[in-house]
Amino acid sequence: MRAYSYSQMRQFADCRLAWKLAKIDKVPEEKSLPMLVGGACHSAIEAYSEACWRSRLPSDAAIIPEIVAGIRGDDKKPVSAEIRTEVVALMEKFAGSFAVIGSELQFEGQMAFTPDWSPAEWFGKDVRFRAIADLMDFDRAGEKVSVTDFKTGWKIDPSSEVEDNLQLRIYALAAALKAPWASEFRVRLWHVRFAYEQGPFVIHRDEIDGIRAEVEERMAEMDAETEFAASPGEHCQRCGFRRSCPAYKASGRTEEIPEDSRELAAAFAFAKARVKVLEEAVKARVSVAPIELGNGKVLTFVGEQKTEVVQLEPLVRALLNVGVTKGDVWSEMSLSKTAVEKLLRKVGRKEMAADLLRQYGEVSTVTKLKEREA
Repeated sequence: MRAYSYSQMRQFADCRLAWKLAKIDKVPEEKSLPMLVGGACHSAIEAYSEACWRSRLPSDAAIIPEIVAGIRGDDKKPVSAEIRTEVVALMEKFAGSFAVIGSELQFEGQMAFTPDWSPAEWFGKDVRFRAIADLMDFDRAGEKVSVTDFKTGWKIDPSSEVEDNLQLRIYALAAALKAPWASEFRVRLWHVRFAYEQGPFVIHRDEIDGIRAEVEERMAEMDAETEFAASPGEHCQRCGFRRSCPAYKASGRTEEIPEDSRELAAAFAFAKARVKVLEEAVKARVSVAPIELGNGKVLTFVGEQKTEVVQLEPLVRALLNVGVTKGDVWSEMSLSKTAVEKLLRKVGRKEMAADLLRQYGEVSTVTKLKEREA
């Protein structure tokens, strides 16, 4: 019986061949510098947060150098000076923006479950599913569990997509199984590099059965897979098998990075121009019919609604009138749709967002190329 996790499901959805190499054939996967930095930073956040929690301090930047110096890689050796330098910078930003506070905190919580979703030992023989949560806060008095996932990368997906993120729903599922007394699960992403929060997104217990059914359906699909086809795409950039993958090489995505800086700049300028030509060609093809990408996905045009605030001053007055503070308004200088919803949620008036945006904003439809299910 195979044991699964969210990271496996994501890899399977991106490329079934990569998932087979990693999880079935157990081929060692080459790790990029961003992956190594992310792993080291997560280890540092765990050690730092535990130290702050023991000391009952919301933050303590003074302990960062010692913590980072003690970080080890997968080979149990100290990480490189390059990685340490970046992790120190990320941790300093983390210490200055994130407060380690809560009711009952658990760091890097490992949760394993049997096929009937009973709790199990992490390496138990009967484990069917595993999840690790970076930070969990168990509020027994309020009957809720808060889960935070720390991100160290450069990419921030739109909140409209994050709210429907399978990873966050899985965190809610694991929290519900771990804390049967809780009725509400608040999940969020914290982008360490930008000191930026997405969420919290609230999931209630009556939604948990649906999430569990979705996870079981995905595991059954992975059990039944026999072809393991490669699917070249943007995800190849984070794949540790791409250098030896024939499909990746055939896709035309491979290219050596010039050592000479002037050659690199020239190659970059050429690539930008080439991307524009290819983008126009793809748009022309997609305007005739969606392009099949494999694995049940197509590239097609998707219309997304974009709300732009056009009457800023009356909107600000309306927000202040319902209890939003001037400081909070100032912190959200762009006052986008997401920012307005966030501000109103803080004062318990999120239901007003649609009316205010309709009154003081304009909605337009932006057409973008996107991968989606066929």
